[in-house]
Amino acid sequence: MNPINRFLNKVVHRLMCCGTAYDIRRTTVREINHAVQQNILASRLNAKAFGEYAGMNRGRDMILFATGPSLNKFKPIDGCVKIGVNHAFLRVPDLDYFFAVDNKPLYPVADQLFAYKGNNCVKFLGRSYSYLGSQEIIPEYMMEKAEARPFVVDAINIYGHPKSYFPLDICTQPLFGGNSTVFPAMQFALYTRPRKIYIVGCDCSAGGHFFTDNIHGGTFHAEAYERLTESWKLLKAFAGEVYPDTQIVSVNPVGLKGLFEDLYQE
Repeated sequence: MNPINRFLNKVVHRLMCCGTAYDIRRTTVREINHAVQQNILASRLNAKAFGEYAGMNRGRDMILFATGPSLNKFKPIDGCVKIGVNHAFLRVPDLDYFFAVDNKPLYPVADQLFAYKGNNCVKFLGRSYSYLGSQEIIPEYMMEKAEARPFVVDAINIYGHPKSYFPLDICTQPLFGGNSTVFPAMQFALYTRPRKIYIVGCDCSAGGHFFTDNIHGGTFHAEAYERLTESWKLLKAFAGEVYPDTQIVSVNPVGLKGLFEDLYQE
C-alpha cells in the first residue's frame, strides 16, 4: 500500500470512530489539504535552508547545546562545530548554528537573538501549521530581524511506522518536532554527517532550565519530559539505521542516562 493510501486509511479510520459521514468527509479533506500544503512549503523552504549543508561536517565533531540545568556543568570540548537551541545562545558565545521553533521562549530574548553573532552563526527558525492559533508561531518580522533561514517542522507525522516520523531528506520533507527544538537541530546535525555528536543540556527531567530565573514563564511537568525521552528513543532507532557512522554521546546525562554513550565530566 502506498503512503497516500496509508494516510487516507488512517485518517478515515480515526474519524469514523468519532464523527458523522459529513464530518468525516470535511475533516479528511482538511487534513489532506494540510499535509499537501505543508509538504509543498517544506520542499521550497527546507531546500533553501539546508541544501548547502549536506555532508558538510564529515570527519568533524559537533555539540548540540540544549537548555537543561546540566548545561551549567559542561566543560568545553575543543574543535567542535556548535549548535544551540532556544536560550542556549545566551550561555554559548560562539555558536555556529541556532535553532528555534516556538515563539514563547524566544520572544523574551528576541533582541539578544537579533544582535547575536556567534561564530558567524546561521539562525534557523521553524514554521509549523500546528502552531497557528497557539501563540507559538514565530512571526515574520522576527524572521526578518534575525536574518533567519525559515524551515518547516511539524510535531507529528501520521504516515506508517514511527521511524518514518523522521525525514530521509530534510531538504524536501518537514522535520519531526518531537515536542522539542532539539529534534530539528539533531536532524540537521545528522544531515551534515559528523563523526560524533555530543548532546549537552538535554536533561529530559523536571529540573527546569540552566537559568536561575524562568524567563519564559513556563512550568515544568515530569510527564512532558517522559514524552521527550520517548522521542529520543525514536531518534536513536532512526539514526542507528540511517546514520550508523555517527556516534552520539550524552554529556552529563540525566533523563537520557544509558540511552546513548554517556560522558560524565568531573
